[in-house]
Amino acid sequence: AEALARTAVSRDEGNVEAWQALGRAQLGSGNLAGAIQSFEQARTLEPSHGWVLNNLGFAYLRASRNPDALEVLERASELLPEAAVVHNNLGVAYNARGDVQGWYASQSDAAGDAPAAVQYRRLERDSRRRALEQFEIALKLSPSSREARNNLAATTRQIGEDTATQP
Repeated sequence: AEALARTAVSRDEGNVEAWQALGRAQLGSGNLAGAIQSFEQARTLEPSHGWVLNNLGFAYLRASRNPDALEVLERASELLPEAAVVHNNLGVAYNARGDVQGWYASQSDAAGDAPAAVQYRRLERDSRRRALEQFEIALKLSPSSREARNNLAATTRQIGEDTATQP
């Protein structure tokens, strides 16, 4: 599939769908850097193509580039408000933003840094709430979506665990 997509790109470098096909093939083979590069090229050609943004956001998520994922998936959800998969991916991005242990560690010079801890908890709660909203939208749009249902359940559990561990 990747070779075929490369041929299509070489024949017409301005073809957004050829770049999309190449990015999807690269994503499928685990070539995240290549997929991101292909989807970014497609975005350069057509910046308001909702499916390009969704695919780019998904690739960013897989590459742990969560802030980048969140940015493009928010735009994709504006362009494709009826696409359940976009809302599910956006929910995953919000959840990833809620997992900010590394950020918290970098913000806190000493254990018990209260302002950083409060800011961390606030960001975590907001991110989880937004994730739940997106998973609920995805399920309304596609009630049979097992992935959205599983993500909703996992996030609900995380919220319960977070609440139980707070002082």
